[in-house]
Formats: sequence, structure tokens, C-alpha cells
Amino acid sequence: YNEFRYYYKQSITYNRMKIKLLTIISIIIISGSLPINSFASTLKNGMAAHHLLGAGAATENFTVNTSGLTSSTFNGPKDVIYDHNDSRIFVADSGNRRVLVFNTNSSGIPLDYTADYVIGQPDFTTNSATITQNKLNGPRGITYDSVNKFLFVSDNTTWGRIMVFDLSSGITNGMNAS
Repeated sequence: YNEFRYYYKQSITYNRMKIKLLTIISIIIISGSLPINSFASTLKNGMAAHHLLGAGAATENFTVNTSGLTSSTFNGPKDVIYDHNDSRIFVADSGNRRVLVFNTNSSGIPLDYTADYVIGQPDFTTNSATITQNKLNGPRGITYDSVNKFLFVSDNTTWGRIMVFDLSSGITNGMNAS
């Protein structure tokens, strides 16, 4: 398992082949895919982002910062991870009580600006807190076991639980934890 994260309004995810830098405010900016050996020399203060998720726009409009409850907006994202084996980005959208899943190309670039799946809610426009096997209250942290295809979600400390989702048979909206 080759991944680390730094928690403080940003999350850095890496694997041996590529490094992804993802910064979380209320949108997610993906500043590109960099080979590890050129990461230090390529990353610069003030560098422009290459891609954008969560702005709620149909295009990469870097001047929009809209929160909301749709398949293309976030409300307080807390964590981001990249699954390089299955080319997916997972976003813990805490304010909307869900994890959004975005399919990417093999370089980690999102295929479009809308999530492909939602975990923790039955659909993209529901935001309800219920203690059940398929609902989240406020995911704070996520990690992924790419060997067994388990997604681990740290749910709100009020509920004090870790939800484990088995993704080996695929992902469905509102799926149950294992």
C-alpha cells in the first residue's frame, strides 16, 4: 500500500508511478500528474491548476466556487484519495454526508466534471443522517485497499464508526457497507 496523506486543508496522495497533488478548499483542484523524480523540480509556488472538480460548472471554470448538493458540487470536502488501479478519485464530501466517486483516465484526469457514483446516500440530491448500513453522517477520512478493493470511511465522531465498503463487485449508488 503506497500512499500517504497530510491533513490540513490539503491532501497529498501518491503512488510509485505518479504523484497527484490535490488541494481542498470547497473545490478540488488537481494540479497534474508528475513523475516522482521530477516532482520537487516541477512543483512551484503559484503554479496554475490543471483540472478542477466540485465547482458545479459544466466546464473547468476556475473562477467558480459553488457549494451544493449535486453530482458536481461539494459541501465541505474533507479528504481525497486516488485509486490508480481502477482510475477513480474518491472525495469525502462531509457536509453532504457522502463519498463521491469520479472515474478518471489512466493518468488520473477526471473524465468529466460530475461524479459517477455516490456512497453514503441513495442519490446525488439526498442529504440525510440516519444510522444504517448505507448512510453516512459526515465522512472525515477515507482510505482504499487496492488489493482487496475495500473503501474505509471514517464517519463523524458523533457516531464513532468506520464503514467498510467492498468494491470488488463494483460500485452502486447508496450501496451497503460490508
